[in-house]
Amino acid sequence: MKKKVVEEELKVENFIKIIIGVIAVFALFYAITYFVTNKNKSNADTNENIQYKKIIVGSILNRSEDDYYVLVSSSSDTSVSVYESLITKYTSKESHLRFYTVDLSDPFNSNYVAEESNLNVENISDIRFSETTLLHVKNNKIASYRVGNDIETYLKNLSA
Repeated sequence: MKKKVVEEELKVENFIKIIIGVIAVFALFYAITYFVTNKNKSNADTNENIQYKKIIVGSILNRSEDDYYVLVSSSSDTSVSVYESLITKYTSKESHLRFYTVDLSDPFNSNYVAEESNLNVENISDIRFSETTLLHVKNNKIASYRVGNDIETYLKNLSA
């Protein structure tokens, strides 16, 4: 009888150990999943914020705002860093329009680079850029644009 009771106690003891082991494994997997998921979520938020300002040429006229600016430039343009610092100064003001940037060096935008600019277009597929250009877009149409040294002057006036 005593041997049977001891065997029963061992079975219960082993069962409890197995249950504790299974719970520990589930807790470990839950902790790992939670850590990995939250780490990826914070990285995704950062990437979304970064990509939100950089767009491709094909989406210049279809942003959600009614009034905004788009700086279209090539990474080889040495003045881009000056423009970006002026844009940062302007966007730090309390009341400002959103700024988007387009990199003509991006392969997705290569079809829009030409020897001569064509900015007076009805269809975005007809637009072409030959140099760095600042566009002011209102109601999904190009309201005005600036090229060359005029961009820096215009951005200085905006950020003043």
